[in-house]
Amino acid sequence: MGKQNVISMIEGSLPTLSGAYHTIGSYILEHRYEVPSMSTEELANACNVSEATIVRFARTMGATGYRDFKISLSAANAVREHAGLDLADIRPDDTPAAVANKLTAYTISSLESTGNVLDHKELEHAVDIIDTAYTSGHKLYLAGLGASGTVARAFSIKLMRLDIPTVYYEDFHLQLEAILNIKPGDVLVCFTVLGRSIENEQLINIARKRGCDVILITQRGMGGIAKKATCLLLTSCVESKLRLASQTGLIVQMLIVDVLFTSLALRHLDVTRASVTESKRTFIELGHYSM
Repeated sequence: MGKQNVISMIEGSLPTLSGAYHTIGSYILEHRYEVPSMSTEELANACNVSEATIVRFARTMGATGYRDFKISLSAANAVREHAGLDLADIRPDDTPAAVANKLTAYTISSLESTGNVLDHKELEHAVDIIDTAYTSGHKLYLAGLGASGTVARAFSIKLMRLDIPTVYYEDFHLQLEAILNIKPGDVLVCFTVLGRSIENEQLINIARKRGCDVILITQRGMGGIAKKATCLLLTSCVESKLRLASQTGLIVQMLIVDVLFTSLALRHLDVTRASVTESKRTFIELGHYSM
């Protein structure tokens, strides 16, 4: 399993797991110190599933088998203890300081887990797709609903600084109306934490039907919607059970935005430097602070 932290992987996968896999994942997280000493049969009985299901779950998490999974779990436990990253859930009686400490731990775990699951080839592919569309004069459409819409808007602003025009509207009906103009060579970049909304799938279906590339940034472990993307950038978001709002999900999506933005800027570094210098000069002349 390499350097991947299996605890982070389970935490990140849990929102998208269902049935027996959700039961197994939840049990392991709640009894992660006991599971390494449990046999396949004991864990299967504890989760009320078959031993074969336990082995399949272990392989889903990147292990070669249950024994390999237990070794990785033991190692992850040691890493968590050493780093002080045990994720205590947020409680109603927590002080602001306690909330800050716990959210920091969730964020660190999410960033670590996202780093583990992010496919470097897919990341390079995403940069290639956007760069090719831009240099060939095609359009870049952005999609994101709810909280993910703020990430799409941030990406639009960052690309503006590279003189890469985008098409983005916060309202879904306007997103839908805009995507009806998409043409071969154009690109759709879709942000969604869990990827369960029918609206995102509708936009992706239209783009794919028109022969356009689709870059999807979403939670790891997704099914149908992920299979429709040309390029898939997986994130791993570890949230509190309280989850009053998507907190770490937006942070890891913004990480992807920064990676794409910086990578595109580096490909045209001389132009980017000249543009940044000119922008700062203009802002200063007009008496404004340059971001």
